[in-house]
Amino acid sequence: CYIKNMIDNLLSSLRAAGYRVTPIRHLLLRVLEHATQPLSAQQLAERLREQRSSVAKTTIYRELEFFRERGIVDELDIFDGTK
Repeated sequence: CYIKNMIDNLLSSLRAAGYRVTPIRHLLLRVLEHATQPLSAQQLAERLREQRSSVAKTTIYRELEFFRERGIVDELDIFDGTK
């Protein structure tokens, strides 16, 4: 699958650049891989809970910021204040 290869290549690139690919980063990228629409941090937390992985929302925000700073994800401001 193209997306799976893209995620695997992304993880390899992060490692090659000296970044740690933590289990949380890996898991978040896998959840995003299967998303059919943009997800908020709250929605990501819910998806992780569905997979029996409990991650604090502050961790999710921190990891999303890490991804955003590296051009992996984009931040969208929704009219109701959701990001």
